[in-house]
Amino acid sequence: MARQTKERAEQTRERIIDAAEQVFYRRGVARASLEEIAREAGVTRGAVYWHFSDKVEVFIAVEHRAQQPYEQMRAALRSSVSHAGNAEEAMQALETSIVEAFERIQSDELARLRLTVMLLRCDYVGEMAPALERQTAITRLFFSELQHYFNVVIPPPAPGSDWQPEDAAQVLQVVVHGSFMRWLRSPDEFPIGKGVIAIKAFIAALRKAWIPNV
Repeated sequence: MARQTKERAEQTRERIIDAAEQVFYRRGVARASLEEIAREAGVTRGAVYWHFSDKVEVFIAVEHRAQQPYEQMRAALRSSVSHAGNAEEAMQALETSIVEAFERIQSDELARLRLTVMLLRCDYVGEMAPALERQTAITRLFFSELQHYFNVVIPPPAPGSDWQPEDAAQVLQVVVHGSFMRWLRSPDEFPIGKGVIAIKAFIAALRKAWIPNV
């Protein structure tokens, strides 16, 4: 009986988070209320407060879900690039990992909805300011990992190259983030496939700098 009660409670919690994603997407985080989330979930306001102390806690739960595509991409990068035998293989592994992440998100409507909430439906001021700090920390972590690839995993560029590891990491991160933002804002004008083209073009330019004979 206790196990069933725990399972039902977890199901209710997940239903509340599902509802919050939809309400945040439609209304924006600032305008959304716990009452609206409760109605969307088909539960009482008391049920929401049983699981979450306030709207910020609900947002954090949505935020954790939204981070999954980034975590998957970073895990794929770590795995594929670390198994590369040379600079060319490492560059190809880098490209493949990022492109596959784009393709996964393109086919996942919920992932797109969550990213839209995080990037376009939330004003990171006041009580939401700590969320911006958390996202900034994730951005810095992604940059440090890219910088590690270009400094350590992928051999240094050819002598006299205009590209340095830190520059490559910064620009690649901008291309990835900018492509996501452009796609989420105007998917008809900028389908995610254009982001894939941008990633491939940039890494092709890096190949010429790092491996001039390729």
